[in-house]
Amino acid sequence: MKHLFSIAILFIIVFYSCKNNNTSPAKNEITITQEYKIPCNDLPYIDSLLLIDSLNGDLYSCRAELYFDNGRYSEALFDINNAIVLKGQNIPDLLLLSDIYFMLGNGQLARSAIVEAEKINNEDYTVYYALGKHNFRTGNFELAKGYLAKSIQINAVNPQSFFVLGQIAALEEDTARAITYYQNAIQTDYEFTPAYLQLAVINMDRDRSLVPQYLQNAISVKPDNPYAHFMLGVYYQEEEDYLKAKECYLESYNFDQKNKMTCFNLGYIYLTEMFLFDSAALWFDKTLALDPSFKAAQDNYKYSLELLKEENNE
Repeated sequence: MKHLFSIAILFIIVFYSCKNNNTSPAKNEITITQEYKIPCNDLPYIDSLLLIDSLNGDLYSCRAELYFDNGRYSEALFDINNAIVLKGQNIPDLLLLSDIYFMLGNGQLARSAIVEAEKINNEDYTVYYALGKHNFRTGNFELAKGYLAKSIQINAVNPQSFFVLGQIAALEEDTARAITYYQNAIQTDYEFTPAYLQLAVINMDRDRSLVPQYLQNAISVKPDNPYAHFMLGVYYQEEEDYLKAKECYLESYNFDQKNKMTCFNLGYIYLTEMFLFDSAALWFDKTLALDPSFKAAQDNYKYSLELLKEENNE
C-alpha cells in the first residue's frame, strides 16, 4: 500500500484583542483589583471569586477574556456584557466584545462595538488597531492599512499593527514588505512571537538557514507555544533529521492535543523512519480521533496494523 505523507506549514493569522497583555508572554498573575491577584488562566479560581463577589465587573472582564482565549465565545459574550453593565462602557471591554462578536459570525455588531469605543476616545491607538484588524478580517485591505497607519502614528510601539500590515502584505504577495513589517513588530517588541513565526514561514521557501533561529526565538519567549514547536518539527522533518522532528512534535503535542497534523507527522515518522509500527498506529489513531475523514491517516493506520501483525507473526 502506498505511503501517504502530508506536512502542514501553518500560515498563522492571529486575531488578538487589543489589550496589551495579549501581545506579551503569559504572566504569572494578573491583577484585577487591589483585592485580587489571580493566577493567569486560573478559571476555577475566578469562578470561586465570583461566587462571593458577583458584582465585580473586573472579574467578569477577566473571565470573558479567558473564555475567549479558549474558544468559548458564547460564555465570553455573556461575561463581557455583564462587565459592561457593571462598569459602564470602556475601551478594553468594547474591543473584546468586538472580537467575540466577530468569532460568533456577526461582523456588523463587531464593528459597532469598535465605533462605541471610538466615541469614548478617538485618539486611542488600540481603537484604530481594532478598526484595521476588523477591515483586514473582512477583506477591506486599503481601509485596514489606513487605520493601522493611524494606530502606529499615535503609538509607534505597536507590534500588533505592524504585524497585521505584514499579514496584508503577505496576502498581497509582497514578501519583502511583509518581512519588513514583521521585523518592525519585533523591533518594537522582541517578545512578539507571531512575527517570529511568520518570518519562519516565509523563510521555509526563501532562506531556510534562518528558520530554526526564528522558531527558537519564539520558543525562548513563550516555551509553551505549540505552533513554534510544530513548525520546528516540520523544518527538521524536511531536513530529514527525524529524531529532532519527533522531539519537536512531541513537545508541540504536550501543549496542544488538537492539531491533527502533529499526530499524523508523528505517525509517519514512526512508520517510515523508525519502523515502530505500534507507535505509528497509535498516532494515526489519534489523528483519526481528531478527523475521522482524514484519508491519509486512514490508509496509514491500516498499513501500520498490517505491518504490526506481520511483525508479531514472525
